[in-house]
Amino acid sequence: KRHRQDAQFNNTKHKVYRDGATARTIASKDICVGDIVLVPNGGEIPCDLLLLVTSCREGVAYIQTANIDGEIDLKPRSALPEVMELMQDETTTQDGQDYQEPSDRIVQFAGELTCEAPNKHIYDFASSLRLNDKTLSISKDQLLLQS
Repeated sequence: KRHRQDAQFNNTKHKVYRDGATARTIASKDICVGDIVLVPNGGEIPCDLLLLVTSCREGVAYIQTANIDGEIDLKPRSALPEVMELMQDETTTQDGQDYQEPSDRIVQFAGELTCEAPNKHIYDFASSLRLNDKTLSISKDQLLLQS
């Protein structure tokens, strides 16, 4: 049963930007390091990701980590303001709230992420993002773990 579930999850389709090209839809098993993955609201996280931008003007996304730590409460994650500013395009209103829509400029994102080596500490994460000659600190607040 687990093998079938894994195969189904690995073949789930996701919208991905790769090598500065327009978005294409690929299976989650084909996502590579450096791809920019669009995760729709309520969608599953296909692999460990860095949160670059959200549709929320404040740059917040909420994730559930029940498959990792057993907790069912939603946990907030935050995009870095410097990245949000680069990627936002226009404001739209949905359900009475304003949202910033990611623009097509996402394909031009040219940051360099440096990560620590994999380890067993799921609550600790320290990395840096080099963006436009500026180094930004990355923490677990920007990390989306695949569950």
